[in-house]
Amino acid sequence: MGEPEQSMIFIMGLSGSGKSRFVNLLRQNSVREGAGLQSETQECQVVQLRLKDKLVSVVDTPGFGDSRKTDAEILSTISDFLILQHAAGFRLNGIIWLHPIEQQRMRRPDLQALTMFHDLCGKDALSAVTLLTTRWDHVKDERTGAMRERELRRSFWKDMIDHGANAQRFNGSSEMAKSIVRRLLRNKPVILQIQKDSMESGKRLRDTAAGARIMEDLEVDLKRQEEKVKKAERELKAGAQSGDQATEQALRTRYEAEARERERLISSCQRMNADLGQEIMEKWDRIQKDLPQAGAGSDSDSCLEHEKQVPNKGTAPKIENTRRNRWKGRVSAFANVLGLTLAAVVHIVLPLAGIAVG
Repeated sequence: MGEPEQSMIFIMGLSGSGKSRFVNLLRQNSVREGAGLQSETQECQVVQLRLKDKLVSVVDTPGFGDSRKTDAEILSTISDFLILQHAAGFRLNGIIWLHPIEQQRMRRPDLQALTMFHDLCGKDALSAVTLLTTRWDHVKDERTGAMRERELRRSFWKDMIDHGANAQRFNGSSEMAKSIVRRLLRNKPVILQIQKDSMESGKRLRDTAAGARIMEDLEVDLKRQEEKVKKAERELKAGAQSGDQATEQALRTRYEAEARERERLISSCQRMNADLGQEIMEKWDRIQKDLPQAGAGSDSDSCLEHEKQVPNKGTAPKIENTRRNRWKGRVSAFANVLGLTLAAVVHIVLPLAGIAVG
């Protein structure tokens, strides 16, 4: 046996579209689910499973349109993971985009998220994309859902479908979820546009095709927030002169809340200005050097060199142990580059290393 072949499937979509539910249908109770349209997932989580003879890591991602995070923060989180996935040599075989069919109309933020997803993937990778309509049990009647489905196919999803994306209904069953993943595993590994932009072209996140659209809105939001902070500051100063402590406290609380939101937006702008590809590769190279590896001319390399020539029961365990150590080294480096917390180690590192959790 050689190193585990790690194929990845990414699950993406709007907040509350059923991403975590989909993952739990693949492996029961593997991630937490939010209630209704409220997203629970705040970081990328990896769930590993075996479908027949295939080992696959399914990645549950934060949803766009989450009130607790800006889309810039979510894009940065997902981009970090995707860039490192590519650098670490984990194969990406497919991406699933989930859309809740009970949603009556495509709102502007939803359309922006969909366009960003299109740009993140790039036309060359769209053949590895599956577009799923979910939550059919939440529509009043199938006719209403079918009308919305036709609109998605003929308008919002048309370009992606024309470039090879597959669109279908999801009936909410574990059997169908596994069938979709098995089909995606037959794809050749793909490299997404965000990975090309960041690692091959050296672009900052704001200059990538996906990031440029978000950056425009982020700069507008920051300018608007600056005005809110200034207004809250003026009102606080006026309230302080009134002598009414209750009013002053209420105005101070509002000012502090507006200031925190401004800082959050500033932090998002700074992240969008980062050269993620360079940052991650520098960390990756530095950490890889610190990991114990079999060097040139070592006994381990010698064993691997002779593997094809002289199969031997005595050397087989040594070969397998060397490969396992190298694999663990890659996973450890993956964790270190992302600066993972203990919770993230449980949800990412252990599954990647093939260790069942929970």
